[in-house]
Amino acid sequence: MNRLPIGLSITALSGVLAASTAQAAAFPNIQHVVIIVQEERSFDNLFQGFPGADTQPYGYDSKGQKVSLKARGLVSQCSLSPYPLYTDFVLSFDGGKMDGFDKQNSTCGKVGDLKSSPHFAYSYVPAQETRQYFSIGRQYVVADRMFSSTWDGNFQSHQILITGGQDGMTLGDPTADIRNPGWGCDDIVSTTTIVRMYPLAPVFPCFNYSTLADEMDDAGVSWRYYSAPRSDIAYRYNAFDAIDHIREGPDWSNDISQSDDFASDVAAGNLADVTWITPYLADSDHLLGAAKGPRWVASLVNAIGESKFWPNTAIFIVWSNWGGWYDHVVPPQLAGQQFGNPDGLGMRVPMLIVSPYVPQGHVTHVQYEHGSVLKFAEEAFGVPPNGLIDARANSPAGEFDFNQQPRAFTPIRL
Repeated sequence: MNRLPIGLSITALSGVLAASTAQAAAFPNIQHVVIIVQEERSFDNLFQGFPGADTQPYGYDSKGQKVSLKARGLVSQCSLSPYPLYTDFVLSFDGGKMDGFDKQNSTCGKVGDLKSSPHFAYSYVPAQETRQYFSIGRQYVVADRMFSSTWDGNFQSHQILITGGQDGMTLGDPTADIRNPGWGCDDIVSTTTIVRMYPLAPVFPCFNYSTLADEMDDAGVSWRYYSAPRSDIAYRYNAFDAIDHIREGPDWSNDISQSDDFASDVAAGNLADVTWITPYLADSDHLLGAAKGPRWVASLVNAIGESKFWPNTAIFIVWSNWGGWYDHVVPPQLAGQQFGNPDGLGMRVPMLIVSPYVPQGHVTHVQYEHGSVLKFAEEAFGVPPNGLIDARANSPAGEFDFNQQPRAFTPIRL
């Protein structure tokens, strides 16, 4: 993998981008790329014991104590840092020793009677609760070397998944407020700010940098972004709400939809060339959700698999960040990485690759990151990388065999 200096400017990168564009290969079999974004789980936490994958049922804490991972359901009365940030990464990563997960702020109990639970992060979700994910993995591809593209939290991760990191580096999530359903331009709390990486100054979370959607618009490629509505707290995962020219332009009404419209759109014969889907809180894998995430993801896969679009579609199921949960694999650090410049790689997260052109039941150990799924979409439609992260990332195109006949779809049992 080519490593790019973290501080390299987009202008200085232009030659690299041009070279990448010249080498981009279209995949005639793929006419639709679907990116399903789930929430806040590490690989060890969600895919513990998956056959052929690198998982570990124990870890070590900051005192050197060996800690066996405890089975905990997707929903719990315990809580980790609700939106893990780069400070949580630094504590947990501990210079590559991966022994500081007990230093996160974790508590258990009812409101008013919370007790510290330092080993809460050392947990895994029982396989019976992730049955649909395991079923998808056994039919398609599981990536056990997939990493977040950043040390930082959800806002940054969701921005990377639409921009590839182009001029969008931030520190921290926008300030939370009970009146604040979103993290973007229509945020009703005027004091909500994030800290930009450059020039390290507080700003309102409404930006005008380029996104993959802009590239697709320029190339005549259709796109659509499905998210929870503003009435749901998961609306803050709508990354395009923080892009001013999208939020205030025609794309907002033309290309932004609610997540629960996706299945009916596909059934009606409507699927954009590039699609992102984020969940309602109840359908997310966040520990404050409702344990519906695996079923929700499987229903989206089934909607595509049982449609006319199946022979021409690649589906990537990714998780926004590690959620604070323990993982034993040390994330590779990039040249120029330093504290305060959380440009990855972050903690390991799961990725599932679903398509009629991928092998059945394969576990890939190739290093990927969030920018990898953007790179595949860019290659599929012949557009250049939009930023530093998608330019540097490994493409998952090697997981596909486009010479084989498309495999028939077998529905995932809900």
